[in-house]
Amino acid sequence: MTKPALLAIAAYGCGVAPVSHPAPAPEAAQFAADGKLQPPADYRHWTFLTSGLGMTYGPLAAAPGSAPNFDSVFVDPRSYDRFVATGAWREGAIFVVEVRASEHTGSIVHGGNYQRDATGFEVAVKDTQRFAKGWGYFSFDTSLATPAAVHPPTDACYDCHGKNAAVENTFTQFYPTLFAVAKAKHTVRADFVGIPPSTGDLVAAILAHDDLTALLERTAATWPEAGIVREPALNAVGYQLLAAHHGDEALALFREITQRFPDSANAWDSLGETLEAAHQLDAAREATQRGLAVVKPEQAAIAASLNARAARLAP
Repeated sequence: MTKPALLAIAAYGCGVAPVSHPAPAPEAAQFAADGKLQPPADYRHWTFLTSGLGMTYGPLAAAPGSAPNFDSVFVDPRSYDRFVATGAWREGAIFVVEVRASEHTGSIVHGGNYQRDATGFEVAVKDTQRFAKGWGYFSFDTSLATPAAVHPPTDACYDCHGKNAAVENTFTQFYPTLFAVAKAKHTVRADFVGIPPSTGDLVAAILAHDDLTALLERTAATWPEAGIVREPALNAVGYQLLAAHHGDEALALFREITQRFPDSANAWDSLGETLEAAHQLDAAREATQRGLAVVKPEQAAIAASLNARAARLAP
């Protein structure tokens, strides 16, 4: 057979060969003919968003006096990818809240809690064509075997999500990686009441030379029990700044900590250490002596650090 004939056959074959297109992925949210949501049995293959302890409420809340429940949130992968790209949830997004009992003893556990059996599942679906309020909420028992009807629009879940969610009707404020995306994409609701700054928020504010004192005062006034305004958290941020070679910013923060917690030997020790490293020796001596004046008998390690520095810096 001649070369032109071969080319002709090849061209003909290429022209008529069927082109294979992958079938579009089915929506994760599947509904029965009667409108009930099919159980999302494969949710454990979805994208994990967050987990909380003792945050459940309503019928799935732990009984009074019992160990708190864990709740873990999963979203279908397509919706996760869309949110990362846009900061918004696509039509058809489906979330599963898996609620599990907890235990605080057994094996090597001497503190904290670990997850046990599932106690129920809550599901949310975004579908503005199907649901009058744009979102539907469903409850499943532990078997995940029976389709569930949507909760009526009068249920409290609609009002709660409508008033307290950070992005659309989702509690994205509790999804640490995606809340950062939402803030960067400017999709956080204007009426969102907020949550305390995270460690990352505080570092960013310090590096932007925001008014640190004003930020901490505002945070403490709004959320008095917030972890970020406590000495251990602030101290950890100071060392994070030091590790990133932001010595001046770390020093300013350590000074602020001693102003807020003047009776903390640990705060004075950290300030003294940082001042010594910055070769501000007179100030380092003063901070060390302030720490020695308030150190407690049970703080042996801090006392040893302060005494060692005092000996090094003795005139």
